Amino acid sequence: MSSLFEDLREHYLALVEATLAGTIYEDAPMPAFGATAYDPHLREYGWDWPSKAFTMIGLRRLANLRAVIESVIGGDVPGDIMETGVWRGGAGIMACAVLAAYGVTDRRVILADSFAGLPAPDPEAYPSDAGSDFHCYPELAVSLEEVRSNFARFGLLDDRVVFLPGLFRDTLPTAPVERLAVLRLDGDMYESTILALDNLYDRISPNGWVIIDDYEVVPSCKQAVQDFLRRRGLTPELFPVDGVAVFFRKPFSDDGAPSGPATACLGSGFGNRPDSDAPDLRDVLLGIMRAREALAEATRTLSMERERGDELTARLDRIMGFYPIRIAYWLRRRLRGFGTKKPAS
Repeated sequence: MSSLFEDLREHYLALVEATLAGTIYEDAPMPAFGATAYDPHLREYGWDWPSKAFTMIGLRRLANLRAVIESVIGGDVPGDIMETGVWRGGAGIMACAVLAAYGVTDRRVILADSFAGLPAPDPEAYPSDAGSDFHCYPELAVSLEEVRSNFARFGLLDDRVVFLPGLFRDTLPTAPVERLAVLRLDGDMYESTILALDNLYDRISPNGWVIIDDYEVVPSCKQAVQDFLRRRGLTPELFPVDGVAVFFRKPFSDDGAPSGPATACLGSGFGNRPDSDAPDLRDVLLGIMRAREALAEATRTLSMERERGDELTARLDRIMGFYPIRIAYWLRRRLRGFGTKKPAS
C-alpha cells in the first residue's frame, strides 16, 4: 500500500508540474518575446514566456521548488512557504500541491505581489534599477482574481493560501508571517529583492531555504543578494538550479556556516529526528536534484539514440530490400553465361 501511495503521489506531482509549465499541452510562447513555437528545451529551463501556462519558471525550477519543500517536510523545518512575485501563481500552486500530496495541513503558502505588474524603478533610492523596463510589460500584470481562479482550477484554493496584494515596500514589513521554511524570491528588480530579504530573512527557520529566481540573468537582482549577504556577513554556498536561479540554506549560526549536521534527512521519516550520523540534508537534496537532471539527460540521450536506431533500421531495410534483387540478377546472368559458354580449346 505504501508503494502504491508513493507512486500515486509521484504521478500526481509530475502531472501538476507538466500542467503548470504547459508541457503537457505544448503551450506556445508569447510571440513578442522571440520564440514562435513551443520548444520543450526552452520550456524545461524557463527561457520563454508561455502564452497560457501557469508559470514561466520552467520544469527545472518547479522541480527545485518541489525538492526544497519536500526537504523541509522531511527535515521537520518549521514555517510556511512564501513567494514574492507570483505572476499567474504557478509556483504557489506547485507548493500547495506538494503540501497536499504529503498530507501537510499546518503550513501556509503566502504570496506577495502587486497583481498589477512591476513598479517603475526608483533610481535615486536603488541605483541598480536605473533603466529597468519591467514595468513596461503588461504581460507581467496578472490580477489577483485571475491568480485565485488559477488556484481554484487545481482545487487548491483554501484559507491556507494567503495573498498579500500591494507593493513590497508597503506589504512586506508587516507581512502576517512568523516563521518561514522556504522563501522564494521572484521580483526581478533590486528593490523587490532587497526588500524581501531585509524584511523576511530573519523569519526563516534555521535550515530553511532561500530561492532566488533570475539571479544569474538579472544583474540588479544578483547585486541585491550580494549586498544583503555582505552586509550581514553571510557566506552561504549558492547552488545553481538551471543557469537562471540559485538557492541556499539558512545557516544555524550567524557566521554563515551550519553549526553541525542538518536537523533531518530525506528518507529518515517525516517529522522524525535522525541519528547524529545522518547524512547532511543539503547533500541528500543536491543528490536528488542531480539524479533527476541525470535521468532527464539520459532520457533525452535514449530518445536521440532511438531515433538514430530507427533511421539505421530503415536504411538497413532499404539495403536488404535492394541488394538481394541485385544479387539474384547477377547470379542469373552468371548462370546463363555458365551454361552457354564454350570451353577453351
